[in-house]
Amino acid sequence: MDTFALCPQLMDRLKDATITGPATATGNYSYMADRMTGKDHIMVGDAFAFVDPVFSTGVYLAMNGAFRGAEVVRTAFRDPSRVGQAMARYESETRRAIKTFSWYIYNMTRPAFQDLFMAPNNVFRIEEAMMSLLAGDVFRDTPIKTPLRLFRGLFYLKTLRYKLKGEETARLERFKAA
Repeated sequence: MDTFALCPQLMDRLKDATITGPATATGNYSYMADRMTGKDHIMVGDAFAFVDPVFSTGVYLAMNGAFRGAEVVRTAFRDPSRVGQAMARYESETRRAIKTFSWYIYNMTRPAFQDLFMAPNNVFRIEEAMMSLLAGDVFRDTPIKTPLRLFRGLFYLKTLRYKLKGEETARLERFKAA
């Protein structure tokens, strides 16, 4: 109630409301449906999944999904015998892209991620790979995959180092307090 009271407009709207359970907060609005395709339908964009908007990927994924989904529909009309294969490819590529973006979003507040992301050098062209990722280059087979894998490997090593030294918890607490 103290948090609600910080916003008089909200309190005014809730004055006649009854709380039916405990108030909770969340920082992750992401979701993903279990299935993306089925008999005579495909889900595109936010109908299937929403990735936390940290990297502003939602519109990109929706537009890209619309183009890829249109290819599935075209296949359904032109060659119905191949629509199952087209749907499977569409779903696989979309899930892989969402998974790629999600990993970075979920780990970006970790100290090891921040240290690597803000590093002043461009070792192994990781900086360029990160820029390509942020620009949405997750669907094609590109040379950024190797530097991104290297970034993830370095992230895991740095996280392990922080945990062994007991530094990560203290740094996360300082980040949350800021």
